[in-house]
Amino acid sequence: MKEEILKRLDALADKLGTSAQFLFNLYVKQAHVQVVNTLTYGVFTLILGVAACYLLHKGISIQTNDELNWREQNKGIAPTIVGAILGVVAICFLIAFIDGNLYTALMNPQYWAFKEILHDLHGQ
Repeated sequence: MKEEILKRLDALADKLGTSAQFLFNLYVKQAHVQVVNTLTYGVFTLILGVAACYLLHKGISIQTNDELNWREQNKGIAPTIVGAILGVVAICFLIAFIDGNLYTALMNPQYWAFKEILHDLHGQ
């Protein structure tokens, strides 16, 4: 199994006109890029979640205020709907964010690189 993987890696390196060591180093560098990309994704998800909570709170507090007449209470419907939509989008982003690859790429980029090389080689 190990020799077959090495042969495939060498074949891939030959096709690209480079060495297997260069490819491995390239994957290690990609691990750091993947960490930055995933953290950016997570910050964006957090911002969406905070905006959704704020809009939901604002809309619901307007709708439940008994001192306002029904026309003024209906102004709280739009923020509630937009907040709910943003909340669903934030949950979808959060599900995609939690994949476990972030910690592997951050703590052990060599292992992440090896795992990605194996994944790519099996895809050929």
